[in-house]
Amino acid sequence: MLDMGFEPQIREVMQNLPKKHQTLLFSATMPMEIETLAQEYLSDPVQVKVGKVSSPTANVIQVLEKVLENEKIDRLLDMLVEEATQAENFGHLFPLSIIFVERKNRCDEVAEVLTDQGLKAVALHGGRSQSERESALRDFRNGPINILVATDVASRGLDVSGVVHVVNLDLPKTMEDYVHRIGRTGRAGSTGRATSFYTDRDMYLVAQIKRAMADAQSGNTITYATGKIARRREREAAATKKEERVALSKLSLVGTATINVEDKYRHMISPAIARKEGAADGAWDD
Repeated sequence: MLDMGFEPQIREVMQNLPKKHQTLLFSATMPMEIETLAQEYLSDPVQVKVGKVSSPTANVIQVLEKVLENEKIDRLLDMLVEEATQAENFGHLFPLSIIFVERKNRCDEVAEVLTDQGLKAVALHGGRSQSERESALRDFRNGPINILVATDVASRGLDVSGVVHVVNLDLPKTMEDYVHRIGRTGRAGSTGRATSFYTDRDMYLVAQIKRAMADAQSGNTITYATGKIARRREREAAATKKEERVALSKLSLVGTATINVEDKYRHMISPAIARKEGAADGAWDD
């Protein structure tokens, strides 16, 4: 809730609690902001750590798959249809799955595509009303929905038993967000699976995920830096990598001539910019 901007509300609640009370704080990551808040409001707190804090759970099998951006949804459909067919062949129910995307309008788009293909999917994001979000979660928990397409609004604090598969159709911005997303499965001692699609622009985060996967296999799980400062540094490093890729893409493979990428694809870029500036639905939802 701190990451979602609710720190003032949390502080107000804490200040209005009875003098005699018990406070329990749970989190998959423990950034400096939470440590500071805990020390400020808790009296001699006892920390109980299960596994490594701020690292992916060992109960989740992680899979990385490189996919072209315009082929992500087709690949997702193939994977989900295959899972549905296998479940039907063995007489099992379709496993509960959560599909994470980055933007609200993409969330609606993906849910609609899946529904059109006969899959039972529903969208969950910050653009939906409270009653719509509650209805979506209720249907996902109790049926008839078994696929939840969501933004990062569902990456924290959501505890639905029986979630078997988490798919990152779009990778998140930071390793901390990745840890929270895949933590929606493999809960309470159960096992789960996390499949993450990635493109060239995601290579900075992919390198961290691969390192975490290798360490998990060797039994040496590591802890990642978390909190606002860590997320800012990750974004800066990712931006630097992106600038390097853009610079390389402008160099011609023949001679020393340069190709102006913006001019070459201006007919594609301009409409995209117009949509971004004119559509609130394209906003980040975290």
